[in-house]
Amino acid sequence: GNARDIEWGIKGGQIFMLQSRPVTNLDNSYTDYEIMHEVDTPHQTEFEIYSRAHWGENFPGASSWLVFTWTFANKSQFFRFGLANGRTTEDDYNPYTLQMGIQYNQLMFNLTNSVFSEFFGDYPESDQASQMILAFFGHHIEDKDVLDSFKQSKKEIKKINLIKDKTHYMDVLKFDMVSKLKGIPNSKQILDEIIANYMVMAMTQFKNHGPASMGSSIKHMFLRKALEGAKENNPELESDFNLLISSCNEVISAEVPNTLREIAKSIKDKQLFRQMSDEMALKTLMEGTDESSQKFKDFLEKHGHRGNGVGYRELSKYFMIWMNNKQKQAFRYLANQMVIEGLIPSAETFFYLTAEEVESLCNGSRDPLIFAKVRQRRKLYPKMDKYKFDEFVKGPQMKPRNFEDRIVPPTLGSGMVQMKGTPVSNGSVRARVCVSEDITEADTGRYTDHILDRHRLESILPSTVGYYHRNQKYSFVTSIPP
Repeated sequence: GNARDIEWGIKGGQIFMLQSRPVTNLDNSYTDYEIMHEVDTPHQTEFEIYSRAHWGENFPGASSWLVFTWTFANKSQFFRFGLANGRTTEDDYNPYTLQMGIQYNQLMFNLTNSVFSEFFGDYPESDQASQMILAFFGHHIEDKDVLDSFKQSKKEIKKINLIKDKTHYMDVLKFDMVSKLKGIPNSKQILDEIIANYMVMAMTQFKNHGPASMGSSIKHMFLRKALEGAKENNPELESDFNLLISSCNEVISAEVPNTLREIAKSIKDKQLFRQMSDEMALKTLMEGTDESSQKFKDFLEKHGHRGNGVGYRELSKYFMIWMNNKQKQAFRYLANQMVIEGLIPSAETFFYLTAEEVESLCNGSRDPLIFAKVRQRRKLYPKMDKYKFDEFVKGPQMKPRNFEDRIVPPTLGSGMVQMKGTPVSNGSVRARVCVSEDITEADTGRYTDHILDRHRLESILPSTVGYYHRNQKYSFVTSIPP
């Protein structure tokens, strides 16, 4: 993809595209504004609502351009999850409805279209919806705009199988992307292999993580209901709930890894035990009478009630981190190969590229504009990484609360005017400027002169010049930072 100049018209309520061509005046430079918004998600309406809740912890600050053009390249991935789980049908698909939002390279939930809005639809009447709100935002919501944006969806959800996916990729296949890439001779073929494994690396991890993480929210709901039943219309309910959670002095979950280690040490024939299937190992421990069996039964008595919830949640996190690491290793391998082939100057440059630019370079493109954009991205990334957003960000202007839009006006001397326009050249220009009242006077200048008519004065390079009278010689300097 690239920037396009699109001409369109509307007739009879339909939109027709009349022409589409590359934007020629972007051939040399992009503005900071364009770089900071180049991966922003489009708005379907003038009043979209985004939120950094949850994603602010998992994707802190700004993410790279590669993250958004690779991980979220498949616009229908979350819809696919709904299709597999029975929440949606093929007729529900809309390619223009994005489940996530991006502003200034920071990932957000699109509360207008998000797949999670179906869990909030019955809020505040539903106990489950109320608990989901507390799990996501940490408090109840009274903002009318946000409440109106939640959509209702009460379709039956099919079960997923985290254990099956984990076993298939980690234990059976022993999935290792770098091992697949070793021996491939060049960057283009390495990239092709990574793309061929996109669905495994970028999709499988998300399929299980969300539903598994909701288990804790359901348990919190049970505790809240118990407190609500003890005292009706309790104004201190939130305070009591926080006190209940924080008053647990003896947290037994800390014992789990140590207890498991003791069980492992007490197994007599460790070699034989390693060779057993999961089913046989469980049967041996449950039916045995030795020390390891007794410790295992004591462990289940104390921690068994927590097994599924905690186990699935921790396993989903572990599997997600494990699969993400495989992606990182694969991309690092590709980056190093691109350096060897002279496609990029350093491996770090790779992570300031988009997926489309990586593909273009691997296919033989030598577009200098790509690396000009890399320099701008590296300069602007620290600023975007520090941006902080309100809990709910409402369109159309979605600016961070610490956004600084400072414009320093130039100092104009006597007889000087400021002219603004689109830059068409990088660097500095020094030459005589002649203002022509008519095209017939153009031949009075030399080939090194800048010949301007009264219309082009409005679109000259961004500069401050001394403007006296046409055909009078004066110094004209414009400098555009790289």
